[in-house]
This record gives sequence, C-alpha cells and structure tokens, in this order.
Amino acid sequence: MKLRIIAEEHKIRPSQGDGWRIDTDYGYIDYRHNEGVNEIWWVESKQKGGGSKLVDLMMKYHPVDAISWGVTSGAGEGLMHKWHRNNPQIEMIHEPHEGQFDPF
Repeated sequence: MKLRIIAEEHKIRPSQGDGWRIDTDYGYIDYRHNEGVNEIWWVESKQKGGGSKLVDLMMKYHPVDAISWGVTSGAGEGLMHKWHRNNPQIEMIHEPHEGQFDPF
C-alpha cells in the first residue's frame, strides 16, 4: 500500500488595508490582527470542517489569546461555538467590530 501525503496549499496576503486573508482550496478567511486579538471579518468554507481549519491557519500565522467574531449568520455562530469548545484557552469575544462591513 502506497501512502500519499498531500501538502495543504494556501496563500496569505494583506487584505482591506490593515488585515489579512488566507486562501485555500476549501475556502478563505479574512481578518485583522489587532493588539493581541484576531478580529474575524469573514470565513467562507466550501467543505465540512473547513471553517475550523481556516481559523487554525489564522492562529498559526497570528497566534493570540482572544478572537473577536463579527458574526452575522447561523453558520458563523456554529463555527464560533464549535471552535472555542475545542480551544477553550482562547477567549471568545462576540460583538461587531468597529467599522465592520456587513454584506447582508
């Protein structure tokens, strides 16, 4: 039996002036790293479990003690609670960010 290892491909780049965007084959995350808090602006996942993997990637590049979620959807609420249930050491801040763009 051959074991094939597939490396996860992703790009990280500046976004919206002072933020960051990580793009992968399964979606993207857009956020700002601001004084020890990552402010998540948007998570778009094309596969089950992809949202959590995107938040994990964000934390790999910008580790912090707290994440602020500008949540506007039921799916976003679910991701937020699931991720923090699995990562209780990271503080959860649930409120809109100053100047947050809401596409809905």
